[in-house]
Amino acid sequence: MAYFLELKLSELLPQCTFRQLKQIHALILTTSLNQDIQTFSKFLWRSTEFGTMEYPNLIYSQLGAQFSNNIMIQNAMIRGYGGNGLFEQCLHLFDEMPQRGLKPHNFTCPYVLSSCSKLGWFRKGKQVHCRIVKGGFESNLSVANAIFHLYVKIVDLSDARKVFDDVSVKTIELWNRMISLYVSACDVQSARKLFDVMPERDIVSWNSMITGYTAVRDAGNARDLFERMPEKDVVSWTIMIRVYAAAGDLMTARKFFETMPCKNVVSWNSMISSYSQHRQLEQALDLFSKCNRLGALEFGKWVHYLIEDWSQFGAILGTALIDMYAKCGDIKL
Repeated sequence: MAYFLELKLSELLPQCTFRQLKQIHALILTTSLNQDIQTFSKFLWRSTEFGTMEYPNLIYSQLGAQFSNNIMIQNAMIRGYGGNGLFEQCLHLFDEMPQRGLKPHNFTCPYVLSSCSKLGWFRKGKQVHCRIVKGGFESNLSVANAIFHLYVKIVDLSDARKVFDDVSVKTIELWNRMISLYVSACDVQSARKLFDVMPERDIVSWNSMITGYTAVRDAGNARDLFERMPEKDVVSWTIMIRVYAAAGDLMTARKFFETMPCKNVVSWNSMISSYSQHRQLEQALDLFSKCNRLGALEFGKWVHYLIEDWSQFGAILGTALIDMYAKCGDIKL
């Protein structure tokens, strides 16, 4: 009977409502399941997933030492605090674990490290990292990811790379994050070395690497990668516009703009801004007028509020804006 109930609860818990959760709680308390730590920890885990820790705290406060000093119960509460934004409570419970005779493991630490990152308690995060190393589970994928993101938040490139190298099975997201970190630091050479040895790439990988070449105004390598991309999205095309604009080659930037199969607000803005930044105001206005003819009212309004220095555009732009509002049926300026 107990086994059947345990099996049924395992099926019901993931999809139950909060009202049903309370009914399950009553069932657990009135059956032999109230002595089953594994079942109770699953129940407590689920109780933390409703956006508040009020009910889990009530349950936890009523537990005897047999349950409250159990690692599965502690993990459920630590996860609950971390997942519901109660980061200090998460760390407080973690710090109490040695007093309870408990040792953290790979299910505990990701939420603790994330709480350190969210609070900006980087010294505490490094202390947790040391405990993880002593515990010998730093190579666990979820733990390694959490450590990596801690050092990314600290902007400690060398430590982030050490953690990255120590991860035995790297996800594509982890590869992309490390490349993006190098790109943000303008270390395009290190980013490219990683990119070249990636076992697989997605469109984020390609776009991140091309963005890196934008920062150093290397249009040649950017274009080489762009042409090798198995698939391109609107972001890829827009990055190339920025690459050539940054290098001062507005003619090629415009060719990419005209060639791209699909344009969005960011694409239009990139091209118009490129002309404006290089003081080619007539070309900027010409492109703006084409945006006008497309009936892109919202984009036009956005440009209207974006432009602060009207003196450099004068009456021409004012006329174009009025014309745009009229064509789009919105004459209330």
